[in-house]
Amino acid sequence: MRLRKRTSTAPTTTPMMNSNSITDIWNNLASAKEVGFTKRRIPVESPLYVYGTYRYPDNLYGIAFSHDSSRNIPADRFKSLKELEIQQMPDTSFEHRNLLQIQLRHTDCLGVFATLCTDLTEAVTRTSTEEAAIRVVLNQLEMWRTLFDRGLAAGLTPSEQQGLYGELHLLARMLRRNTGSKAAIIGYWVGCDKAMRDFQGRDWAIEVKTTSTNSSDRLTINGERQLDDSLLDRLFLYHLSVEVSRKNGQTLNREVEDLRKMLSDDAFILRQFNTCLTHAGYFDEHAPLYQDRCYKDRGGQAYRISGDFPRIVEQDLRNGVSNVTYVINTSACEGYQVSDTELFKQTIDHEGD
Repeated sequence: MRLRKRTSTAPTTTPMMNSNSITDIWNNLASAKEVGFTKRRIPVESPLYVYGTYRYPDNLYGIAFSHDSSRNIPADRFKSLKELEIQQMPDTSFEHRNLLQIQLRHTDCLGVFATLCTDLTEAVTRTSTEEAAIRVVLNQLEMWRTLFDRGLAAGLTPSEQQGLYGELHLLARMLRRNTGSKAAIIGYWVGCDKAMRDFQGRDWAIEVKTTSTNSSDRLTINGERQLDDSLLDRLFLYHLSVEVSRKNGQTLNREVEDLRKMLSDDAFILRQFNTCLTHAGYFDEHAPLYQDRCYKDRGGQAYRISGDFPRIVEQDLRNGVSNVTYVINTSACEGYQVSDTELFKQTIDHEGD
């Protein structure tokens, strides 16, 4: 659709920059100190015009997407998002267009917000229609809800750090096998998007549980469907035991950097991995929060989930009971152990068959 630019009033936007960086755009708008709301288009190919926005003297940074004013966008459902203000307003640069604006309420986590905005901009550029682009924006906001609800400045909790370390540990092992494309292997990691299991392929899945020495033989299972293999050909549980200390072992940051080096020969795959980290709640701005927590691997063990494996599944529950969390002891799972070779043969290697 061709956009008709308004001629009666000048748009509240400044000349376009050469840089694609939303941070550079924000800095430029902030330095201008123009009172009120200003915006500058981010020069990317997209079904939507994408803007970096700034409000002076309130010192509020944001991102905005221009869309047909006849399109109904349910922005109200995001009113409860902590640290963000979501609103719609006329796009003064074009007739019959509105702006869906996402604005950060304070600057405590501006670097994290910039990373999220960049991720969102890249996602929108991969769409071909305005409707699809708007859908991507709304879906991303749903994913951000969890991140903002816990407070972006706080970073991951110790439990979340440990869980992410375990997922990245297994991801690195998959990549080192070099049995398929790196992009495909990164694509199997769905735990970053809070999926039911951490790795998912065509007809298989792996759930990763990482425990420290204080409870190394007890695994917490979240929900009656996590170990339900009824819709899969093969389901595995991978248990990684670690010792946590301040100095001895590998940090979460080092695990991330090692994986980035492993993927550094392909910019697209590296960007794919960094996007996954963002979805998992890992941001480089939080790295100092994680540098004193080290993990020393004490060994991993895989189990094939089948038959009488100790678990609770949906069909075991009485009517009205759901969202069950329970604990299993690894000592009761010994009969279901499989080697790492068998684990990979039945999962990532099997995808190439």
